[in-house]
Amino acid sequence: MCSPSSTGYCGSWYGSKGGRNIQPSACVVDAQSVKTATSVPAAGQGTDAAKKIVGRKRSIVTDTLGLLLAVLVTAASVQDFVAGTRLLGQVAAEHPTVRKTWVDGGYRWHLVEYAARLGIDLEIVQRTRGPGVSP
Repeated sequence: MCSPSSTGYCGSWYGSKGGRNIQPSACVVDAQSVKTATSVPAAGQGTDAAKKIVGRKRSIVTDTLGLLLAVLVTAASVQDFVAGTRLLGQVAAEHPTVRKTWVDGGYRWHLVEYAARLGIDLEIVQRTRGPGVSP
């Protein structure tokens, strides 16, 4: 049974229960800057210039079920596309069935080219104003 303490991809368990392909074919990459405590050494944090946050940045990749495929924690000063490059490389190696990825506007166009070299169609989704989520 798949549990938070298990290793490997839990989508195999969920997919087999729903009659779906058990390997992910699409994913979402995103990042969030978080403040750190004053006791955190300066070498372990940075300043996210866009959000004016001193701390760390956690970048994640999830499949379409919301299950984690990859996680990277960096100083907040690391640009999204730098972390995204590393994460996409990891996802391509560990989940070769991924063929589509969605990212927000914080990721640069050269990440599209890098994803294409990995065989992944990367789409930059623009933010819409207002309540709700648009497809």
